[in-house]
Formats: sequence, structure tokens, C-alpha cells
Amino acid sequence: LYYLLAGLQASGRSPSNPAALIEFVQARQAPNGGFVDVRSATAEPRDDAAHVAHTFQAVAALKLLAVEIPNSAACRAFIHACQSRDGGYLVRPGSEDGADIYYTWCGLKTLGLLGEKPARPAECSASVL
Repeated sequence: LYYLLAGLQASGRSPSNPAALIEFVQARQAPNGGFVDVRSATAEPRDDAAHVAHTFQAVAALKLLAVEIPNSAACRAFIHACQSRDGGYLVRPGSEDGADIYYTWCGLKTLGLLGEKPARPAECSASVL
């Protein structure tokens, strides 16, 4: 949805139904503050499904729609919890898959949109160099 909204904005257009889009995105926030890729109207977002990339896309979409991020303190905490010991970012807190450059980019972009910085910037820089 973020990429669609960014494309509309880049072409000088806006969505015809922003309220429905806002409701759709906000309904995908898990209790831990992260966002999930739930594609069913009846499914509940779960903490174990929250994902750093989905969280970036949700936060970026809500920013383009000019609304506040719901439960932003929990969202910030979720992103900070995704930072691994080596400084990069994981798909979700505690993931055993390890950090990678895409998840790190998503974590950093999300923190920037939320007005935050990484908890350990030196380690973060070292993890991507």
C-alpha cells in the first residue's frame, strides 16, 4: 500500500478513500507495536507475525496519509527490539535468521519516520559496512 500511495503522491494525485486506507493499515498493528501483513478481514494481528518491513511500509503509508502512528511508543519499542547485538536489524525481535541489509534499512527508515535514532548507531554502521 505504501508504494501505491507514494506513486499517487509522485504523480500529484491522492487516494479517493483515505479513511478506509487508514483504517485498513491501523487494523494491522499487533499488540507489540509492530505491523503484520494480514490479508483477511477477520484475522487478528499477532505479535509473532509482526515484521520490520511491514512495519516500515505501514508507518510510511500512514505518514503519507498524514495521520499519527497508533501506539507509537510500542511501535518505536518494537523497532528498537529488532536491533541485533551486531547492530543490524532483524525481521522481528529475537529472530534467529540474523540481520540483513534490507531489514536494517527498514528499521532505520522506520525509526527516522518516528523521529528516533538507533539505540547503537556505531554498531549499526559497522554492520552494514
